[in-house]
Amino acid sequence: MKKKQLWGRIVGGLIMLFLFAGLSALPVQAGIVDGNTGKGGEKCDLKPFIKPGQTTVIDFTSPFCPPCEKLLPVLETLAGQRSDLHIVKLNINRPSIQGAIDWESPLYKQHSLPYVPFLMIYNGQGQLQSKGREALDTVLKWYKATQGQSDGGQATSPLPGTAQDR
Repeated sequence: MKKKQLWGRIVGGLIMLFLFAGLSALPVQAGIVDGNTGKGGEKCDLKPFIKPGQTTVIDFTSPFCPPCEKLLPVLETLAGQRSDLHIVKLNINRPSIQGAIDWESPLYKQHSLPYVPFLMIYNGQGQLQSKGREALDTVLKWYKATQGQSDGGQATSPLPGTAQDR
C-alpha cells in the first residue's frame, strides 16, 4: 500500500471514530501521567511506570503526530472513568526537534517502535499483554464500553502509524 493511501486510511479511520464515538463532546480530563516531562526523546526504562495491581497503558507519542493527538481524548476519558487503569504518555520527541516527529530519538530507537502512536498494555503483575495494533484495538474497546457502545467483540479502528511516512 502506498504511503499516501495508508495516511488517508489513518485519517479517515480517525474521523470515523470521532463521528461515531462522539469524541467532539469529550471533556478534557486529567489523569494521564506525563512520564518524561522535560526529558522527551531520552531513553528510559518502562518498569518504573508500570503500576502493580493496575493495568498500565504506555503511549509512545509525539506532539507533531496528528493520530497521536486524536488518540489523546480517548486516553483522557479512560483515565477519568477507569480507576483500574494507569496511563503513561511518553513523548518520543527531543526538545530540540520541533515541528516534526523525531524518528531518530533515542527513546524511539530504544524500543524499536514501528510507528506512533504506539501503545503497550501491561497487566497488574507487570507482564506485557499487548502492543501495537492489538493494544490500540483493546483501548478502543474499553473506550466504547465507557460510552455504552458495543462492537460485537471486534473493534474497528484506524491503522495506527506514520513511521513509514518519513
